[in-house]
Amino acid sequence: MKIEKWTNVRSGMLYVKTLITLFVIISISSCGDDDSVDLLGENNVRIVEVNATSNEVTLKNFGDGEADLSEYWFCLRRSYVQLNQVTIKTGDLTLGEDETVTFSIDVNDAGSDVSVYNTGGSFTSSSALVDFMQFNGSYTTNGREDVAVAKGIWTAGEFVEGVSSFAYDGDGDQNGADQWIGDALAPQESNVRIITVDPAGDLVTLKNFGTEVEDLSNYFFCMRKVYPGLSTITPVSGDLTLDPNEEVQLPVAINDASSDVALYLNNNGFASAENMIDFMQFGQDVGADGRANVAVDKGIWTTGEFVEGAAPYNFTGTTDDTGASFWIASAAIRIVSINPDSESVTIKNLGGSEKDISAYQFCLGPGNYNGITNYTSITGDFVLSPNEEVTIDLATSNGNVNDLPAQGGLGLFSDTSFSSESPDILKDYVQWGAADQPRVGQAVTAGRWNDAANFVSGTAPYTYIGSFDNVGSSFWQ
Repeated sequence: MKIEKWTNVRSGMLYVKTLITLFVIISISSCGDDDSVDLLGENNVRIVEVNATSNEVTLKNFGDGEADLSEYWFCLRRSYVQLNQVTIKTGDLTLGEDETVTFSIDVNDAGSDVSVYNTGGSFTSSSALVDFMQFNGSYTTNGREDVAVAKGIWTAGEFVEGVSSFAYDGDGDQNGADQWIGDALAPQESNVRIITVDPAGDLVTLKNFGTEVEDLSNYFFCMRKVYPGLSTITPVSGDLTLDPNEEVQLPVAINDASSDVALYLNNNGFASAENMIDFMQFGQDVGADGRANVAVDKGIWTTGEFVEGAAPYNFTGTTDDTGASFWIASAAIRIVSINPDSESVTIKNLGGSEKDISAYQFCLGPGNYNGITNYTSITGDFVLSPNEEVTIDLATSNGNVNDLPAQGGLGLFSDTSFSSESPDILKDYVQWGAADQPRVGQAVTAGRWNDAANFVSGTAPYTYIGSFDNVGSSFWQ
């Protein structure tokens, strides 16, 4: 009896196990036949259109089943909004196969990333990221490029170039910027040119060389990939509606040492040669930090060229002239030789344009000054072309400055404002033999000497060996 009972129990357990096995098989078979179930937990929803002008983004379901987007989120340059909170222009949040939905959402015109996530609160998660694209820039710090790279759907540093409207050209399985097409900018002419660049004063002057009125309100600058719109800048002189031959001067931050200065029709594509109006760069080739490559593509600049010499820089051409050869640096008047033994001083123009220095003054200290035209023995003249110099014999004057002491400090002023600390007036300074000579404090403040304690030592004559913008005793020998 005991054996019979155990046999019955075992038979019952086998029957139950058989039923469970059959249920699992049937369940799996049922799931496999239901195309609306996504076993991977993610529908193949892709961004297919981005229009930065109309502020629209379109999504499409490339999958085989229905996609419910009600829990999905947008992320644009780390601005987050759930799709069910965004205005829908066409379609709805339940996408059938090959269906699209278009949202009205603010997209930065100049450039942005556009990301779609299948859940909120996990924007650093590559598994939550559904799709990604970025245009007219690589948004490494204020976007989600790193998440897309980690997911394997984007390459670091790549972006879609174009204007206003961008379209996905893939079939749902391809990723990356090369699967996107940006609209090309329709050619548009402008006769506005950059004519002066003053890094020290942070000023740029534009001029209309054309015969028609030009409205600059939609124009943009680009300085080392910083993009101020002209409409956001209050002009120092003039306004943004330029009549023929009219100018406007605009205050805008410029790197003093070197920069590019580019002018664009609008902010719809800073990588677009068609959108660029004018370009110059000074100091050195800023390379990848600027837009010289765009200017080269447009045919208005040569690779590697830049305007050399002292700022400010002036354009000497007309509307059709392009390139660094049509720009000149300002005159850079420097003292290049001091000889206390022969009482002589040599002045040289190290800049790029002619300068009349007949109003200039020498100063050895308070009450000890004299105009350079008061000297009767000179070699050369007082109108200095670039690289031209004039040597003055100080002993040939009855003025206050008619000798050079063994230890002294000589200032060169553009007029009689001897107390000025402005580099526009105190043009140059050198001290020799000993430190802390008169007016050295002014010279340091004006940027014409590096330190009151530094002086040129050794045996006269003393010769300047620097370039137009070098100051201090280390550039003398």
